[in-house]
Amino acid sequence: MPRISLLCSCGSGRKKADCCKKKLHIGTKMVQFPSPRDQQVFLKNLAISSEFDMRHRGLLEFYGNDLIAYKQEKPLDQARNEFLRIFANYLTTILENQCPPSWKACQPRFWEEFISNCIPHLMKITPEENEVETLLYQLKKFVSWLDKRVCTSVFKVIEVYSEEAIADLKVCERLLNHHPNLHLRDCDPQKEFEKALKKQSSKMDTIHGCFEISGLTDNTVTLKDSKTNKVYDIQNLPSKLVIPGFFVTGEIRKESNGKESIVIDSVYPPKAKTYMRKFYINRIITIKNYHILN
Repeated sequence: MPRISLLCSCGSGRKKADCCKKKLHIGTKMVQFPSPRDQQVFLKNLAISSEFDMRHRGLLEFYGNDLIAYKQEKPLDQARNEFLRIFANYLTTILENQCPPSWKACQPRFWEEFISNCIPHLMKITPEENEVETLLYQLKKFVSWLDKRVCTSVFKVIEVYSEEAIADLKVCERLLNHHPNLHLRDCDPQKEFEKALKKQSSKMDTIHGCFEISGLTDNTVTLKDSKTNKVYDIQNLPSKLVIPGFFVTGEIRKESNGKESIVIDSVYPPKAKTYMRKFYINRIITIKNYHILN
């Protein structure tokens, strides 16, 4: 019988349990203020940026002042604020350290990923089902403003990408809006979320990941795991709203009776496959972005 080593294979001589673990890395930056006025400006910008939930790191990046200036032009515009919330999340959290160093360094791929991946990942669900149109319109307004402010030429690129993407993004939005209870006036998202977790505890097996819609019949939607290619036959998705080639992230559950169902986090168009970062697949449980399908 072979011996099982309790020491880490890196050669440190330490136990496996205490060595080579992935440690949480927290980055920090020191901010120095030449004068009290500079500090006041920073604190003011911090307050403004918090209205659209921009992470503090954004204040120190090239885009921080521009997003704040754009917000200040129409501070009470909720549609503009919602766009900035999503765009700031894209810059500070999804791209984070991989963000380009300037607006002029933002190639077409930068904008295409925002449209095909970030918008469906973070857009809210509404009874009107008009978030896609609103966000694309707000994006066009922003890049038009940006082109004039920093002498870029992004607007024409966004026009092309928006026209190409809108039909597929509407498919994503309709599927996310499938659960009717989320739009009832007395609906409590927290209770809906807890209900989903309670159901989860009664399932035998669960797996979270990214799945391609690979086929459908009258009552069954076939999903293929993008990582393992394993196939699942899902019976709680509306086949009339589903199109092969699209992607969903979420948790598949296998019940004791053998049936498989899914709780969806997000829905993505086929184009999103090119930019499917781990961030989009990893589960981030928030009431705002949690989509429940019964």
